[in-house]
Amino acid sequence: MKAAGGTAGTGEPAMASENEKIPAENGGGVTTAVIIIWINRVVVVIGGGVLAVMMVLTAVDVAFRYVFNSPIAGALETVEYLMAIVIPASIAYCAFQKSHVAVELIVERFPKKIKVMLDFVITLATLVFVVVIAWQNVLYTLEIHASNLTSSVLLIPTYPFVAPTAVGFAVFALSLIVHLFHLLARETPE
Repeated sequence: MKAAGGTAGTGEPAMASENEKIPAENGGGVTTAVIIIWINRVVVVIGGGVLAVMMVLTAVDVAFRYVFNSPIAGALETVEYLMAIVIPASIAYCAFQKSHVAVELIVERFPKKIKVMLDFVITLATLVFVVVIAWQNVLYTLEIHASNLTSSVLLIPTYPFVAPTAVGFAVFALSLIVHLFHLLARETPE
């Protein structure tokens, strides 16, 4: 088992190098990969910011519970809702970094051509799965919005916290599309 891809310890995404950019259709300028890099950075900053808010809210809630014997009403509910933003952002960024765990016991012994073909098939299957998840979350977000579902304590509308799953998986799909283009161009990211 190993974590696939990424530039260890540098904080730079695996797909950020110059030789891995998809050529722009107009012969120059901003490439698709650069746009997806930017989108992923925005998603990870939002996820990181929300995670920081969750940590502060939890710490303050615990302090109020033990010091003043008065926890913050709805703190747990808010943290649960914020988690619905952090997780999809993390999944999308992890896919972008190619940091998901991959088991390569058998595949590592195959010739490079077979590895590329397997990578293409697996990435394509994953893309289909991820697109279905994103699409179903869009439909679910619309359904929750129409039902006016709210949280039980703070009465926060639910749909804004379902939508990030659709966004996170859509960004995941974009990363997979870039990877497919790399495979088609024989610029397989290592």
